Amino acid sequence: MIVTFYSYKGGTGRSMALANIAALLSRRGKRVLAVDFDLEAPGLWRYFDKFYDGLQQREGLIDLLLAVCAAEEPACVNWREYVTEVPLQGTSLSLMTSGRSGDDYPSRVLNLDWRLFFRDFRGGEFIEGMRAQWKQEYDFTLIDSRTGITDAGGICTILLPDLIVPV
Repeated sequence: MIVTFYSYKGGTGRSMALANIAALLSRRGKRVLAVDFDLEAPGLWRYFDKFYDGLQQREGLIDLLLAVCAAEEPACVNWREYVTEVPLQGTSLSLMTSGRSGDDYPSRVLNLDWRLFFRDFRGGEFIEGMRAQWKQEYDFTLIDSRTGITDAGGICTILLPDLIVPV
């Protein structure tokens, strides 16, 4: 099941709720993937950094999306390479951060043109394929969506989820 945690405005505790539910499901033996799709205000990694040092430096979603745009064959880009296995107390969960942080992070986010991603790089096919693989490989994929009405928010609330949790 793919579940998007969405709120129209920030500061509602959406990321914290997602992180706690991800940890609880993982401790109950479920295969869990948490995805930080809030590219403009990322932070899901902060809830797990005490379990895995350097999470903010791991490649993640923005790196994946830009790799799709740069690839000759987008379907050959493997999303699994952008997932980090985070050990928790007695279990683990999979985490796709928003991407490697640093001085160039804002420009990488701003350089992603969603219209071109879908039109020229078969982004819709890529996301639908990734969604199908997530459903097959994980019991739960929990997505931390961007707030407001945005392109990324539309992907998180229309293309990806089986269920939306409004926060």
